[in-house]
Amino acid sequence: PETKCLDFIDMNPVECPHPFAGQDYYMFYCSGSAMDARCRQETGGWHPDRWEKFMVDSYDKLQMPVYFVGAKYDIPMIQRFANRATELGIPHHCFVQPNPANLVYIIKDAKKWIGYQSGLGVIAENYNVPQVELIFNQYEKMNHTWAKKANRNTVHKGFIFEVPYEIVLEAV
Repeated sequence: PETKCLDFIDMNPVECPHPFAGQDYYMFYCSGSAMDARCRQETGGWHPDRWEKFMVDSYDKLQMPVYFVGAKYDIPMIQRFANRATELGIPHHCFVQPNPANLVYIIKDAKKWIGYQSGLGVIAENYNVPQVELIFNQYEKMNHTWAKKANRNTVHKGFIFEVPYEIVLEAV
């Protein structure tokens, strides 16, 4: 069946005025599931403290404004990042469940996509936005499968959570 919504999103992102328009910026995404200890235990995912450190260390390397994005269930992590960014004077803005066509508009011009593997990362991949992406340990064999062959380990740098932190950070 024809899916006009997907055609619309893929082909015609809708301009979205945003606070860092005309500047270099990056996107940062962490699922709200990082707050769930049982989920972290089952998947090997990082503790929220590690994610927060990663957010700060990523900013220290990139030195550009950051957008925290996600759905309503991601709010606990988005809020945590926003609070820490405010404390440290990191320029940031939060987008929670924005209009998809507007979000595509913002993703396509980002200088980098950092975070959990998600559909949003796949959108970044389609626009050749450089990515540092983390995937659950049990999905290691799937790593890079959604990236274009030419982008694997170049534009798309994918890691499982077991990879040492320093190696993941170096990819930023």
